[in-house]
Amino acid sequence: MDNLATLFEEWRNQVNDRQVDLLLTATVYFTPDLPRGTRPITYHADSVNQNLDFVNLILYDYFSTTGAHAQFNTNQAHTRSSDRGIASWISAGVPANKLVMGIVKSKKF
Repeated sequence: MDNLATLFEEWRNQVNDRQVDLLLTATVYFTPDLPRGTRPITYHADSVNQNLDFVNLILYDYFSTTGAHAQFNTNQAHTRSSDRGIASWISAGVPANKLVMGIVKSKKF
């Protein structure tokens, strides 16, 4: 994720240097921590906060046919949910006014 943080910083610097009115956004996993075996990968929330105007959270596809694929509230049986994802980004330092809820407009069978 170091390279992604560097990309965000370089991207922001170029936009600022050229004085172009652009919104810089990224679509990211529902939490800052991406599961990867025993060593999760973590987004650099400080870089996300400093360099992006908005962050689109993927708040769907939590489960295949075994659970709600767009579960909003957390329950004891499942830890993947929109409220947990939003809270984790805020806890990591990204303010709520930068977070955009990505919702699904389809259904799975």
